[in-house]
Amino acid sequence: MKHKVSVIIPSFNRERFIVKTIESVQMQDYKNWECIIVDDGSTDDTISVVSTIAAADSRIKLYQRPSHLPKGANACRNYGFEQSSGKYINWLDSDDLIGKYKFTEQIKALEESNFPFSICQTSIFDVSEGKDIGLRCNKIISPSPLDDYIQFNIFWSIQAVLWKRSTIASYRFNQKLQQSQEYEYHIRLLKNHHHYHSTNRVLATIITHSDNMSNSSDDRMDKFLSNLDVRFWILKDLRYNISPETRDHVFTYFNTFYKKLLLKKCFFLIIL
Repeated sequence: MKHKVSVIIPSFNRERFIVKTIESVQMQDYKNWECIIVDDGSTDDTISVVSTIAAADSRIKLYQRPSHLPKGANACRNYGFEQSSGKYINWLDSDDLIGKYKFTEQIKALEESNFPFSICQTSIFDVSEGKDIGLRCNKIISPSPLDDYIQFNIFWSIQAVLWKRSTIASYRFNQKLQQSQEYEYHIRLLKNHHHYHSTNRVLATIITHSDNMSNSSDDRMDKFLSNLDVRFWILKDLRYNISPETRDHVFTYFNTFYKKLLLKKCFFLIIL
């Protein structure tokens, strides 16, 4: 029997892109999946568009973020995970795509090994230019994945990974973060899982466009502070898990961002 994959998609005002995103799931040659979409209070026609698609495909389920949860993709992802039932989990953003054979290839690799998750390569497609502009990162594997991921020597985005549910059962996205949330989530997992399957096959695509929420790390104060919080957490809680070189890298990043914050004349107290 083929095990189910749960695709979990947070959405907010994505009527322009979410149809293609859902279609990329429907086009999988691996058919045992559910697609859980958690809307974050869209004010455009996202809910109507998704409802129409869900009415024609029972594998697609639309939820609203419960009002007691904070606004944001992280709360939507966590809530979506609670509603899911698949043995495998694939996080997916509401404007990105996955390739036709993603589930087949990654599930085969996981079922033939003891790896906790599988990572594929990801390309970037620029809507404004109408072309593929290359890989998200040239390298997705290294002998020291925690250090190299923190330093961006290797990197992958959220849609590239197929997780065993058992691997992430006790992990949740940090709902306080407005940026670096995927980075922080992957670092927490890499701390405990150093070995994983990878393929250089491009099985996912990031779509870049003017509406992307993460184009800048300092255009909003909450995103600015989230980046600082994550780096401070690394320095404080992971100092014994990472190399001196990695600590220096993070400290330099933290120091640079903190100076930018001071230049913005916004002062805050960090309690060590």
